[in-house]
Amino acid sequence: MSGYIDLVLPRFLRYVRYGTASDSANLSVTPTTPGQWTLARALVQELQDLGVDASLTDSCYVLARLPASAGREHAPTIGFLAHLDTSDEVSGENVTPILVENYDGNPIQLAAGICLDSEKEPDLAAHIGRAIVHSDGTTLLGADDKAGIAAIIGAVEYLLQNPDIAHGPVEIIFSPDEETGKGLPAFPRDQIHAVACYTVDGGAQGELESECFNAYHAAVSFRGRVTHLGTARGVLVNAALS
Repeated sequence: MSGYIDLVLPRFLRYVRYGTASDSANLSVTPTTPGQWTLARALVQELQDLGVDASLTDSCYVLARLPASAGREHAPTIGFLAHLDTSDEVSGENVTPILVENYDGNPIQLAAGICLDSEKEPDLAAHIGRAIVHSDGTTLLGADDKAGIAAIIGAVEYLLQNPDIAHGPVEIIFSPDEETGKGLPAFPRDQIHAVACYTVDGGAQGELESECFNAYHAAVSFRGRVTHLGTARGVLVNAALS
């Protein structure tokens, strides 16, 4: 797998430098920020340079297709999806990714007094002895989900370099505004052929989730009496205290 990693890591270190934070206060357009267009166009060009059929929709969805290998033309199409945007909770501009080739487990001091400590972070401790990538502490890193994009395009190039690996048709979708939920209504379902699609976005190595939780909307109902606050004493009950 070392050859595959060599196809993924340089891409990831390059992609995180694109400022693609979505904007939860600007939901009138899709995508909510122009940086997502910039990365999307760069990815389309990169895929086309690999010889892959790739295009961009009017709503900033990157669509690409890798034909099946010989003898697998009639196999079901499988899709792989990742998102272009990053959270706007922390700045995603001018990201400086730092690669640690063989993490020794010692605390990592970042800017503004931030410290990554494997003794306090089990997820970090699980990667002692392995390569890790972190930001300089002034921005988020953007691994969510540029790591997914890098993994998918790296896999595409790996399959192109190793034609002896038999596979059916592969469909690739990179979506905008996942962090805000704004991108989903523009999902180009009429252009998708995949019978199943796997989202590459976080999780431990080897983890496969077969269900999805959606917290976009909640409906809450209350039962009680409608009473003016001026005459509510002894009638209404404080819902926070009951």
